Amino acid sequence: MAKAATRLAGRARLLHKARDKTKLPWEALSRPKQQLLFRLVGARPAEPQTPDFAPADVADWFMVSTQTARAWLAKWHEEDFAVPARGERRVRAWRLNEPFADLVRRIRSAVRDGAIA
Repeated sequence: MAKAATRLAGRARLLHKARDKTKLPWEALSRPKQQLLFRLVGARPAEPQTPDFAPADVADWFMVSTQTARAWLAKWHEEDFAVPARGERRVRAWRLNEPFADLVRRIRSAVRDGAIA
């Protein structure tokens, strides 16, 4: 029994080493950023471009206050994850910065084409 366990542990180590270490682009993102990406993948799928979103959307999606949503968006803006959708003084709409917007467009295109179910 001990030999079988040792063999199994050795196999597991080999399989783990052999796994492709390439990370998908969103794996380095925080969980809220990942969730926002996938919210936008499903939002208005007929539109070819990545949809804009408001602090109220973020507040609704994450069940936080609009003040918290604005704070997150300000932080995401500093991190070049999100940018103002329009050049207003008071930002009311946001969009993802590249390359994240492109990632959403590619995933949406793959879903529309049936490459991803």
